[in-house]
Amino acid sequence: VFSALSTSGVVVPLMRETFCQPVGKLSKELVLGLPISFEMLFFALASIASGRIVSRKGWRFMMRVGLVTAGTGLLMSGFSSGMISFLAARSVTGLGAGFFFMSMRSLIHLEKQGEVRSAGFAHFYSAMVVGLAIGAVVGGFAADTFGYSSVFFIAFAILVIAAVCDFVWFRELLLMEPAAYGKHDRMSLRQNAVLFFSDPRVIGFFLLILVPTYVASTFLTYYFPIFAESNGVGSADVGRLFILNGIFVIYLGPVLSGFFGKRLGAGRTMIIGSAMWAAALAIAAIEGNMYGAVAALVLMGITEGFCVNAQND
Repeated sequence: VFSALSTSGVVVPLMRETFCQPVGKLSKELVLGLPISFEMLFFALASIASGRIVSRKGWRFMMRVGLVTAGTGLLMSGFSSGMISFLAARSVTGLGAGFFFMSMRSLIHLEKQGEVRSAGFAHFYSAMVVGLAIGAVVGGFAADTFGYSSVFFIAFAILVIAAVCDFVWFRELLLMEPAAYGKHDRMSLRQNAVLFFSDPRVIGFFLLILVPTYVASTFLTYYFPIFAESNGVGSADVGRLFILNGIFVIYLGPVLSGFFGKRLGAGRTMIIGSAMWAAALAIAAIEGNMYGAVAALVLMGITEGFCVNAQND
């Protein structure tokens, strides 16, 4: 699934000439960033709505809704002929991706044993990083060979394979010790929203964890591909550089996660991670060349490897 999403996502910033059309009175620079902004916005909205869906329908229902929604968005992206239709397509894709992502997290949370649950998150994020790296290479190669629009149809085909695997092999769930959840009084959607957004911990989560994480991810998914192409780097090579980022996540992440987790705890580890993400962005801004951009890509890979695990804790 993440391979399919990454296959399409890596080429979205590079399609700026194809869909660079005026939208109202918005500037060209703002219009260029709208597709990814809409995708991330609807990903966030899906994450917020997922709790209610899981509690009523279960994680498997939400996963399948996510697969269908993301697949619809990919097809819409391939058939888009203008900026407005492309924004709608990326919004649907982001909604589906958000549902799928949160369904997997909900599945892992069904495990009660802390060590097993932590291992589940580690495997999940390792698989996600590998999928994103593979998708970046496939998307870059397909864009150079067949053109941008074909990438979305290839991504859809990969997603269909994932859906078939779900129905054929992913029928039974094995938990070492299922988590037990007590019954709670139901509240209205408005009461839930007020309780959620009035919690200082939620505000701190958004400002100190979510914002730095997504600013860093925007560098990877939007700025870096455009900057690399403007420096003569082809789409396929951009995909290979994404693999470089993934290698540091996969191989250094578990080692650094255990090191920082035992010595500093999750809270301090997240602060260090945010500082390192800021340092990576500063390096890219100060250097202003491909060497600085690649160095930032590597540093972000190192940071993501241990900081994301700390966020889960």
